[in-house]
Amino acid sequence: MCVTSGIIALEAVVFPETKSYTITVQAHGYPDAVIQQNLTTNVADNAARNLALNKATITSANPLKGGSEAVDGRSVTRWESAFSDMQFITVDLGSEFKINHVLLNWENAAAKSYTVEVSTDGISWKTVYSTATGKAGINDITFPSVNARYVKMNGTARTTQYGYSLWEFEVYGGTL
Repeated sequence: MCVTSGIIALEAVVFPETKSYTITVQAHGYPDAVIQQNLTTNVADNAARNLALNKATITSANPLKGGSEAVDGRSVTRWESAFSDMQFITVDLGSEFKINHVLLNWENAAAKSYTVEVSTDGISWKTVYSTATGKAGINDITFPSVNARYVKMNGTARTTQYGYSLWEFEVYGGTL
């Protein structure tokens, strides 16, 4: 939530599902200054919601910076793997979604070769994207919609001698 000049802006992640919400705003110390507003969200409102935001992560052994830093919504924190090629980071979306878009925001220590894989159970994986020409910066990846609970970046070759380093790992789609 952001308040500026008497205007309150609520982020889309405040509304986790399509339904009606009642929002109450009260000025602290002024019990008579209460505003109530009904708001109904819909699927279109939440379509651009980053499904990976603040979700659980699983990473390959011994990351230098934790996987949670790649899904915290802050482009000043990052996940950094160990200094070897075969490394991964997996996001658990918490439940199954229909997804079709992944955004990887790489630091200079990026993946040259990697796959994006999805799973509904965390055991059987399907590759939805593969590249041998990855680079630093934003890798904006779209693919045909698939059902997934888990989304994995599986690195196989680095661009530098350092580990893989992701500022943000974002996943987009909608409900089933």
